[in-house]
Amino acid sequence: MDSQTVRDEAVVGIARPRRRKQSGYVTLIGMLMALALAIGALPWVIEMQERDREADRAEKTGKQLAQISAGLNQYMSEIQSGEGHPEEINSLAPLRPESCEPAEAVKEEGFIPCHVASTDRSDTYLRGDYEIQLIEFGADDEGIEVQLLLEIENPRNPDRRAAIAQYVANEVALSQESASAGFYDGVYANIERDVFDGQTPVSLMDPEDLYRDVDGNLTVEDANNHGRLLMVLSNRATDDRWLRVDGTNQMEANLDAGDNSIVNADSIDAAGNLVLGEDAYIGGGSVIQENLEVDGDISGGSDIISEGDIVSEGNIFTDGDIVAEEGNVVAEDAFLENAGMRASTGVFHQEVIDAPGSVDFQGNCGDGLEPRIFTSIQSVIGHDAGNGATAIHGIRTIVDGGGGSYQITPQVIGPETNSWQNTEAQVVVMMACGPN
Repeated sequence: MDSQTVRDEAVVGIARPRRRKQSGYVTLIGMLMALALAIGALPWVIEMQERDREADRAEKTGKQLAQISAGLNQYMSEIQSGEGHPEEINSLAPLRPESCEPAEAVKEEGFIPCHVASTDRSDTYLRGDYEIQLIEFGADDEGIEVQLLLEIENPRNPDRRAAIAQYVANEVALSQESASAGFYDGVYANIERDVFDGQTPVSLMDPEDLYRDVDGNLTVEDANNHGRLLMVLSNRATDDRWLRVDGTNQMEANLDAGDNSIVNADSIDAAGNLVLGEDAYIGGGSVIQENLEVDGDISGGSDIISEGDIVSEGNIFTDGDIVAEEGNVVAEDAFLENAGMRASTGVFHQEVIDAPGSVDFQGNCGDGLEPRIFTSIQSVIGHDAGNGATAIHGIRTIVDGGGGSYQITPQVIGPETNSWQNTEAQVVVMMACGPN
């Protein structure tokens, strides 16, 4: 081995320990950098975990509030139908089944499950930090509204209360399968505290007023209102999609019975036309402000009162009166049951004419009938007593014609001629219909 080889091996032997030392420095620096990054990201990770916990609790809270809303819906429905439940509640305990603790149920099976808003559960924001009240409103206190006020507590990050309250409100809407028929329901986040006063029905307020102070100023930025959540359920009649039996709401469109009948009705008060395709049978009084048009018969057990026309292509039967407050009762004919005759066969028109003269028949006789003219001389001109009149031995009128026009000629028998002679007279002409 020459001297050059010995020197090369010596250099290699010295370089290897230096490379190992440099590699150890690099590894240590990488670890320190990774640790620094981890420490820097730790607050962000903790924040994300906290946001996930908030979202989970808000979702569960919203679902439970939706259950409470459904239970209150049933509770108020039973009050409205006369079940006799207390119309004053200040907690959810009366709405739970009897099997729950404490047992304060007003109904054995209850209206909400035991676990809903339970104070021993920490996975929701419903831990007893809520208030509930029932308000009656309306002229006769027929309106019922339940309000539940929840204060969202978030000690780790109080500034998040407003966002959490809105998250819960959104979740309630998502958790409700459909709107409550006949009930107004709403959930409002971050409202004015004064709204929950035990007297004001929120369902009758403008929603914007829930976020205004007594001076009308918007309070959405007021941190004192953040986290305040109000759930409202009301039997406000105008929200009912069904026609109520107590008459506290009204139709917003035409009533289509789908070829079914409307039965056991007392009075029908129609502002427009009442048009029936077949017969009309009325058991009570009917007030019709315009026209009643029926293709068939009209049968009334009581009065039929119309301010317009009653038009029937068939018969009109009633045990009471037919009263037209404005206009006339117009019919082709009317049968008078007590007299056993049609109205048209009685005298329906009369007038006094100067005869000889002609008259036109006033009316149209129905099937099986024909016009009839009856006359009676009222006075004979020139034969009045005390005016030098001559004696009259006989008096009559001759009626000629047909087709709706008739000539009326009065005649008398004088003492000299002993025969009928035409004369001038005032004649009462009466008109009726009679059998052919």
